[in-house]
Amino acid sequence: MKMRRLARTITLLVVLLLVDVTVARAQIPALPLPQIVRADTDGTLTQLIIDGIHFGTATPTVTLAGTPLTVVTH
Repeated sequence: MKMRRLARTITLLVVLLLVDVTVARAQIPALPLPQIVRADTDGTLTQLIIDGIHFGTATPTVTLAGTPLTVVTH
């Protein structure tokens, strides 16, 4: 009898832990995906200007056809 009660108690604790983790993850808002609104070059054709939203606060990594580009301003 004690083993059955212990097994039920452990099962209940595991279920409660899983529910708690699931609820905590559901409350974390998903970050919106970056969206490029416009891309153009400067007058000297040496810089690519990318305009958009949701780029975040950290300097992004930018590649063009697999070639890494240097981010001048963000």
